[in-house]
Amino acid sequence: DCKGGHAPPARSPALPCGQLADLKRSPQSTTMPFSIEWSVWLSPWVLGIFGLCIGSFLNVVIHRLPRMMERQWLADTAEFLQDQDMLKRQLGAADKRTAEITNFGQKLAADCEARPALSLSRPRSRCPHCGHVLRWHENLPVIGWLRLGGRCSACKAPIGL
Repeated sequence: DCKGGHAPPARSPALPCGQLADLKRSPQSTTMPFSIEWSVWLSPWVLGIFGLCIGSFLNVVIHRLPRMMERQWLADTAEFLQDQDMLKRQLGAADKRTAEITNFGQKLAADCEARPALSLSRPRSRCPHCGHVLRWHENLPVIGWLRLGGRCSACKAPIGL
């Protein structure tokens, strides 16, 4: 049946004659797909830049997450202090004292709400000395710091790495 005397293998009778030989000669079957792209992604330069970005993000998390948690705890405390029934139950405080604590809780809640939003992405990074908002190219991990000579572009104060 088959041209060239190739008989289909016993395990794959569904393959027409010659197709098995074509598969063996196919360059796709012998090379790993995306081999060039993987070698670029795994180069020391790309991995180094990736590491700088991860390190920069972790620096933001280490700096801001405790402040975000403190702010949330303060807001929770303000809400807790406004619960007059709980204050009476737990402290056995008189109505006048309970009213004072509740009033303080309301003022604290208003102060918390008046503060600007704080998250991992807001507000933008600033100079710790003058408050200058860093532009995108000044905020590039290590590269921006090297470009500026380790100093703020506005006040020229040194900024730690």
